[in-house]
Amino acid sequence: MTGVQTCALPICEEVARIAAKNINREIDKLKKQFDASEIEYTIMAALSIAMENHINIQKLNNNINKNQINNINNKINEFFEK
Repeated sequence: MTGVQTCALPICEEVARIAAKNINREIDKLKKQFDASEIEYTIMAALSIAMENHINIQKLNNNINKNQINNINNKINEFFEK
């Protein structure tokens, strides 16, 4: 491995730890609601988190688009104020 590859390892490990905590937290919630096998809990948790991530990405993209529109509006207003 190169230095660049090895320096990313701690970041990947941290991301994996956070993901595992999120999945375990989601599984704990699901166990209170459903009677299922461990694999079913894991699948439901992964799907739930994936859907939540998808929604968050959409919200982020909407905010980026709003910011771009606001920047364009500001430039137009600045142009006409001159």
